[in-house]
Amino acid sequence: MQGSKPITFTNLLITIAAIYKQDMSDMVIDVYWHALKRFEPKSIEYAFEAHITDISYGQFLPMPTDIVHRLQNLQAWDKEISETESGFTVTLIKPKRKNKKKSKSKASLPELIDYPSEPKSTALNVSE
Repeated sequence: MQGSKPITFTNLLITIAAIYKQDMSDMVIDVYWHALKRFEPKSIEYAFEAHITDISYGQFLPMPTDIVHRLQNLQAWDKEISETESGFTVTLIKPKRKNKKKSKSKASLPELIDYPSEPKSTALNVSE
């Protein structure tokens, strides 16, 4: 979403503001544009949709930081999914305690990562 402000972005903001029965001035649209222009258009639409349908926060018109926060969470989630799809399965292991004393040793990398012998897994396996 680089370059000049597309009409669809302006229309999106005006529509969102109308849902909340508020007006959106050109200056406010510019503030949103500068905060969100580095993100993909579909991601921005998704973040607005997620905000609108959020029971707790969707009661109010989102501030640019609300949408940026949702977009950053979306990017983190996408990264986690892509790492999981890369073939690694992360398993959390409880350390074994000897003589009821707390163990100060750290688990090594091979204990934390289960390298699958089968095709790539799409689920994140977490066991206690």
